[in-house]
Amino acid sequence: MDKYRLSRLDSFDETYAELHQALYANIFKIVQNHTCAEDLLQEVFIAFWEHMENLEPERIPNWLFVVSFNKSVSYIKRSARADIGAYPKHIDPAEDMAELDESEFEERLLQVYAAIELLPDKKKQIFKQYRLGGKKLEQIASEMNLSVHTVKDHLKIAHKLIRKSVMQTSSQKAGIELALLFVLIAY
Repeated sequence: MDKYRLSRLDSFDETYAELHQALYANIFKIVQNHTCAEDLLQEVFIAFWEHMENLEPERIPNWLFVVSFNKSVSYIKRSARADIGAYPKHIDPAEDMAELDESEFEERLLQVYAAIELLPDKKKQIFKQYRLGGKKLEQIASEMNLSVHTVKDHLKIAHKLIRKSVMQTSSQKAGIELALLFVLIAY
């Protein structure tokens, strides 16, 4: 294998190892189905393989989250249409779940991350471990010498604080899209 190919493969493998769990968790939070989440994750990384040469390295995580979000929303739209049947052109119950372009997604994502950083230290640590790191409540409780109930309380308060902060800094126009972005990392 030539040096370029090996370097590209190594880069892909490194990115996959670093981000696949967080991407899977975010996809699953939207689609609520493990098999579909695995399929969508595979589609995300296929798209990454096809586009990685055109991406700036520092933008890769954002690009992957945008693609995973858009693929998840598209899946939800297809599922809604399949469950209910074809909608008349003037009625689309999934219209509020419009796909975001990268800049809109990044703007909303930055608002959420800024809100996370404003959390008190313990709530921030618990939130990041649970929502972004994928740890179980019991594991966090054990590592921090807290009860599971206390960890749940910290998460609940963190969610409220993040939601309040994001809603204060966002426009009304962000609406459902912002709520869906919040779902990516909060529920």
